[in-house]
Amino acid sequence: MRTLAVLGLWIVALAASHQSTAQYPNRPIRLVIPFPGGGGPVGVSVRVVQMINGSIRQQVVADNRPGADGVIAAEIVLKSSPDGYTLFFGTNTAMSALPHMRKVAPFDPVTAFAPVAMIGRYTFFLYVHPTLPVKSEPS
Repeated sequence: MRTLAVLGLWIVALAASHQSTAQYPNRPIRLVIPFPGGGGPVGVSVRVVQMINGSIRQQVVADNRPGADGVIAAEIVLKSSPDGYTLFFGTNTAMSALPHMRKVAPFDPVTAFAPVAMIGRYTFFLYVHPTLPVKSEPS
């Protein structure tokens, strides 16, 4: 929840520091989400949209664009004007795994996007059958 508050504060700060301070945001902000409606990540994105909507005078509109490991959503944002009105709800698939899963990545997440706020963290576990003679390594 703290990271959601940080994101809301960031949007307010962006509005205050934008070149045309009195004008931003003067139209709805689009949050492009690389998942279909429903499910865990979408639940988080809905909460983000609600929080931002409560912090600024313009509406944030969720735009679900699933498919291609997040490439469809990412390309929509990459083709948009870099004016703060189109945001990408980047997840570990599009921002971490995708460049390693494809021979030619469609974009470089480090150079193609500017991070705004960390909304949450995923924790992954590796499970094996209990008869396999392995033990956890200290982290």
